[in-house]
Amino acid sequence: MTTDRNGTIRLALILCGGAPFLFLTTSWANAALLGYLLTGLFFGFLLVGEYPPLGASSFWKAMIPIVSLHSFIVFGLVWLDLNIPAINKLPRILLGFAGIILVLEWRLSLRIIDALQAPKQAVDSSAPPR
Repeated sequence: MTTDRNGTIRLALILCGGAPFLFLTTSWANAALLGYLLTGLFFGFLLVGEYPPLGASSFWKAMIPIVSLHSFIVFGLVWLDLNIPAINKLPRILLGFAGIILVLEWRLSLRIIDALQAPKQAVDSSAPPR
């Protein structure tokens, strides 16, 4: 059995980064924790192996719609959390819903990355080798 040591360390760092929000008692702390966890897990854990090459134009073609979509989703969930404070009394439901949204966003982002990557050149098998 092999383990991805870098992935485990990365996940631990993301989760530890959200720990200070647990000790804040302000009205926006839960919303900030939700936004932080969604962003950290999405960009720091789920999409790490899927990014197009950094120097390629397909990187920015993919990242602009993904970041826009993610910003819209986080803004919407944080807005709901701040405007309906009763949601915070049901943390399992809130985080479960956020997890479902995160998985759907991840799958959509993978489709965006695949659609915007440069097509690979087909190898002509009938051509003689050089």
